[in-house]
Amino acid sequence: MTRPPHDLVRLGDIAAMKRDVELAKVRDVVQRLNRLSADIALVETARRAREADPVLDIARLSGADVAWRIWGETRLRALQGEHAALRVEHEVALAAARRDFGRAEALTRLIENEKRAARPSP
Repeated sequence: MTRPPHDLVRLGDIAAMKRDVELAKVRDVVQRLNRLSADIALVETARRAREADPVLDIARLSGADVAWRIWGETRLRALQGEHAALRVEHEVALAAARRDFGRAEALTRLIENEKRAARPSP
């Protein structure tokens, strides 16, 4: 059995490594998105809990709840802005991963076709 050209095999290996690098970038962005989503959920949960609590406590009497509410809204806006930026980064990473996945697949099939073509006919 004849092997496909060495350069083609090396190119296939490089394409597979590039694909794996791009997929790792997507995983990293997804992990960061998940952490950010959890942070957003914490702030929203705390805000809803505070709004649902009818007790007239020291914080409400002194007006500290207003400062906390302002801090919560500011923090939530900042987290949502980071989340939006990460969504853009995610889309860019996905596009690169799709491209490199396609290249790796095309080279894998090309190598397989070369191997089949090099086999002697029975």
